[in-house]
Amino acid sequence: MEGHSYSSQGQAQHLGTKLNKMLQNVVEMFDDNKLCIYKVPQKFRQSNPEAYTPGVVSIGPYHKPCDSNGKNKTLKRMEKYKLEYLQKFFERDPQLNEEELFQILIDKEEPIRSSYAEPINCSNNDFLTMILVDACFIIEHFLRCCYTGQDSTGRDPLLLEKLWMEIDVHSDLTLLENQIPFFVLEEIFNFAAKRGMNLGVIAMVE
Repeated sequence: MEGHSYSSQGQAQHLGTKLNKMLQNVVEMFDDNKLCIYKVPQKFRQSNPEAYTPGVVSIGPYHKPCDSNGKNKTLKRMEKYKLEYLQKFFERDPQLNEEELFQILIDKEEPIRSSYAEPINCSNNDFLTMILVDACFIIEHFLRCCYTGQDSTGRDPLLLEKLWMEIDVHSDLTLLENQIPFFVLEEIFNFAAKRGMNLGVIAMVE
């Protein structure tokens, strides 16, 4: 009986320790202080899916372009535009290199992933590349919209010939699921500003 009691006690201790670790992970997963980018409840999405889905540009991991059967072809086409914006952003400071910005994101990967309410099934490299491209696209786009030169129109010059696209881009950037954490934009913008990059504006919107 003593041996059985000891065995049961040891098993209970083992299971208790294992369950405690599981509970710790649950706390981290649902920490409201970390979560800021949620998915729309399915009952709302079913009634009007287009209202919650980007039509032109995908930002973040929830709505990445699909390759199958031409699905989300417009989103995929916009990926090329985003690379052009990334190139324009780097042209503001020829001395800035990709490694410096990637290092910022590598140091922040855990809080970036923790900002999303849903698990992100994406490799580290693909995830960080996506975040960098999307962040630089957003910053470069708004820098162009905020340009205060004599020929300023308050619109993005790269989209001037496609008014419908500019309107849709602005609409997509406000969608709940189509986001990256704001602190990522702050980190990259402030890093570039400290280097003296020609940003055209003084600081990110507070």
